[in-house]
Amino acid sequence: MYKRIEGLISRGTVRKAVVTLTLGVVPAFPVKIFAAEVRRIEDTVPFRVFQRGTTIDQIVFKPGDSSVAVVAHRNDHIALIDTSHLSTYWTRTFSRYNGPLDFTHDGRLLAVRDGADLVVLDVNTGAEFKRFPVKNFTRVNDDSAAAFVRFNATDSKLMVATDSDVFLVDLASGQVEQEFRSIRVPGTLHFIRTIEWSGDERFLFVMSWKGLVVFNVTSGTWIRTVDVPAITGLTLNTVRDVRVTSDGAFAAISNGKHVYVVDTQNAMLVRKILASAADIQDMNLTDDQCCFIVASLDGTSRVYEIATGEQLTRLDDSRPAGIRSSLMSSSSPGRLDILATGDADGIVRMWRPAR
Repeated sequence: MYKRIEGLISRGTVRKAVVTLTLGVVPAFPVKIFAAEVRRIEDTVPFRVFQRGTTIDQIVFKPGDSSVAVVAHRNDHIALIDTSHLSTYWTRTFSRYNGPLDFTHDGRLLAVRDGADLVVLDVNTGAEFKRFPVKNFTRVNDDSAAAFVRFNATDSKLMVATDSDVFLVDLASGQVEQEFRSIRVPGTLHFIRTIEWSGDERFLFVMSWKGLVVFNVTSGTWIRTVDVPAITGLTLNTVRDVRVTSDGAFAAISNGKHVYVVDTQNAMLVRKILASAADIQDMNLTDDQCCFIVASLDGTSRVYEIATGEQLTRLDDSRPAGIRSSLMSSSSPGRLDILATGDADGIVRMWRPAR
């Protein structure tokens, strides 16, 4: 069965985006430039990465190389796979929860949480490169762990978020260079849902129960908070996924079957989208940050344009396990290279445009 997807022009290179913190600015959206058929790869069977009954919770492509991806079961397993030949390079087993995952921009290293420690792996071998006990950052002997991690553009530093605080850490020394503490924010910063660097790395965007909180990276000072719960009517501790564009202009929030798109610069709800016929299990932004992709229990993965709310494509999977994770990769603006989906039975499927 053939499905249709539309390519998009990016606002520009995501890592070099300019951040505007002044309210009242209407962000520019991209335009569509081509249409391509999308189909499941027909010359191969579905690729079993993990044993039956294992949910694939996360898929992350290696930057600049969609032929390599990391697939994760959040309780204990991660695997580096070849998406072209559907084979496994290596598999690692951890004793405890292994999220989050983030590649360095050059694709050489991968950050993984192992219990209360943050572990950086060598992508080529899967061997441990560095290990950072998160309590060394927090200076509190508790069970604080890395909830999210993001490398900077030069791969020399990383942002590490616990449930309530964020730390800027030098990769080589493991020393904390800046702290973004919840006590600096009016109200509370507890239960962080996601973090993002701004494209120019001057600002840090933190989505928490409080809303979208903006920090100055150099000084660590709080700049402002956008009250996303008030805008959407949602309690952020009950939502499934939250994603923020790298310029901080938009947030996409999944809750049940719906996705809420929030204009954070103008503090307004842009639209509420019925994005699935069953509960959404995973949501991610596309590389050009112009679309979001959802995976749901109805066995579909769907791509929507943020600017219009239009459904650009729908991929159907007949397996009863449903789709639990999905991600789309594009090597350049307006080009779809591959779309990957993972289910609750250890299976990954790859979808490509027909050329």
